[in-house]
Amino acid sequence: GTHFHNQLMYAMSKLIGYDHTHSTTYHPQSNRMIEKLNATFVPQIAKLQDKENNNWDEFLSPVVFAYNTGTHSTTQYSPFQLLYGREPRLPTDGKLSSFTFR
Repeated sequence: GTHFHNQLMYAMSKLIGYDHTHSTTYHPQSNRMIEKLNATFVPQIAKLQDKENNNWDEFLSPVVFAYNTGTHSTTQYSPFQLLYGREPRLPTDGKLSSFTFR
């Protein structure tokens, strides 16, 4: 819509340095990369959500985190590694000896 096609968005694309592309409405074949990403996320979120409460948004961040920190077969790296040039620090990386249980 027009909220993505205006002077502000044009200036942002120049400032940040990205190409703003458009796709045809209701024609998923023209937006293959996003459809592939959705095909990855949607089944995972569907398994986690409570259909009665429609709480899918509560699981979006953990699913995206898992995707971004997981190794991808094509690149053999995680998106996190490609973006930051290092392994992500995960909550499970802490030394077990540093935890105290009472």
